[in-house]
Amino acid sequence: HEPFDFPIRMEHLYDGVTFPEPENLLDWGPETNGRSFIGQPLEELARRWKIASQDPDKWWCRYPEMPFSIDGLQKTTARRAAYQKFMRDYLRCGATVDDNIGKLLKALDEMGIADNTIVVYVSDQGYFLGEHGFFDKRMFYE
Repeated sequence: HEPFDFPIRMEHLYDGVTFPEPENLLDWGPETNGRSFIGQPLEELARRWKIASQDPDKWWCRYPEMPFSIDGLQKTTARRAAYQKFMRDYLRCGATVDDNIGKLLKALDEMGIADNTIVVYVSDQGYFLGEHGFFDKRMFYE
């Protein structure tokens, strides 16, 4: 979860990549689906990035790839820009986890104990990755 920070070795991973959007990324809420719960829209994440960009020492965490702002962008363009940044940061974190699990498995092999070791990797819940225009994990929707 936030701040989706990643090590320097991953900073150029996904440069130039445009991530496919969920078909309901532009689900705006009651006006498009009748839903009355606003949830955690990507614009809220972009708002946090903007605040953190202005004064990183006064925000609760340090986000990577700052400054970032959707100010002045049309609503659809703004959401798409926030989604692309979110996915780039999120997937760089995921790649870092994958990279480090690979290092652990390699070390087990090198120590000769891989065949007698069970590695268990778990997560506590899923996460909205732009579906319905959301980010975060604090609600059941589907």
